[in-house]
Amino acid sequence: HDILRLADIFVLPAQTEAFGQAELGALGCGVTVIGSIVRGQPELSTDGENGYLHPVGDDAAMAKKSIQILTDEALHEKLAATGRRLVLENYKIDEVIDRYLGYYKEVLDG
Repeated sequence: HDILRLADIFVLPAQTEAFGQAELGALGCGVTVIGSIVRGQPELSTDGENGYLHPVGDDAAMAKKSIQILTDEALHEKLAATGRRLVLENYKIDEVIDRYLGYYKEVLDG
């Protein structure tokens, strides 16, 4: 995380994604994510609110958005702060662990 916090943006042009662990880490570090519209990423990133999502393979759009974010300090700060707040409010480790334990209990109890 110490290294990730040094980044200005996190570009994740994934073709598949189960759940955006890498995206979650970046957002939690206050790094804006530019990613693909694939399962997992839209669960964390809301286009234009805390990052940007583009169709798989649309590298030109990702590059264009990267330049926009890197040249607009106010936008960059807004996206980063919104992403970090999302993680802090919804993915506290103790709450996530409790959620998973509850899911496992449900499955085991039938």
